[in-house]
Amino acid sequence: MKKVLVIFIIIISLLVFTGCNKKTNSSESNNKKGDNIESKLKNVSFNLDGNPTTGYEWTCRVDDETIATSSIEYIENKKKDSSDESVGVGGKYKVTLFGIGEGSTILNCKYARSWEETEEDIEIKYNVVVDKNLNVSYTEMKAN
Repeated sequence: MKKVLVIFIIIISLLVFTGCNKKTNSSESNNKKGDNIESKLKNVSFNLDGNPTTGYEWTCRVDDETIATSSIEYIENKKKDSSDESVGVGGKYKVTLFGIGEGSTILNCKYARSWEETEEDIEIKYNVVVDKNLNVSYTEMKAN
């Protein structure tokens, strides 16, 4: 029993120490969601203008998550004057695409209020292509 415990401790120690020295290929390794997966993938990001104080938010969904996944983060525009107490300052939504497997899929992005559907809602579709090296590219699809 003692041998098994000692071997177990050695294995755990090796895993911990080798994990601390791991280098990542990601251009952004500080992502809060899915760091273990995302840090191993090549990704691409783009920005969408938005202002959540109006109630509108960007949401994005990938059709086939075996090919790519996405994350979205709101970044408020910096105020020109730090003493400025402006309400309703807009910003950008940073959308990042992560390659999972080779192929193509569609990224559906919608700028809308979650509680209602209006004519002001904006929908944008992107064709997402992931190559065999998990490099991600995208192009905006033309509206019908």
